[in-house]
Amino acid sequence: MLRRMDPKMVAAAQTRLKRVGADAGIRFKLGGYIGSSRLAHQLLYLAAREGSELQCRVSELLFHYQFEEETDISQLDTVIAVGVQAGLREDDVREWLASSAGVAEMEAEAKKARADGVTGVPHFVIGGKHHMEGAMDMSELFEAFVAVREGQSS
Repeated sequence: MLRRMDPKMVAAAQTRLKRVGADAGIRFKLGGYIGSSRLAHQLLYLAAREGSELQCRVSELLFHYQFEEETDISQLDTVIAVGVQAGLREDDVREWLASSAGVAEMEAEAKKARADGVTGVPHFVIGGKHHMEGAMDMSELFEAFVAVREGQSS
């Protein structure tokens, strides 16, 4: 996706991401390789079967490795290590990732998201129709909620 963006827009988005991240205690490093996230998403589907708390832990670890450690999360060994670190059994993770488990569901969700206008993450839909994308601080989200509410009440 970055290849399709104007370099000035990319630089502005990265500066914004680092600022918002710093406010949340996240030190973004943006020099790592960004490959396919298919295995990572497949792991998230496995974790979701165990509950949202584990899925959240897996998600946090994937983001940490990708954006703070510049680790390639498209690599099988990395994704397995994340699953184990989050609390899943290594054999279960290996078996799940070696199969096509969760892939059809994942692809269906991605197709629906694209049809709904999602082109990047994070993506917020407010009031069922107002779409916002990208890293935002809390005040920006709050302002969007207020604007939508005021627009609906008039």
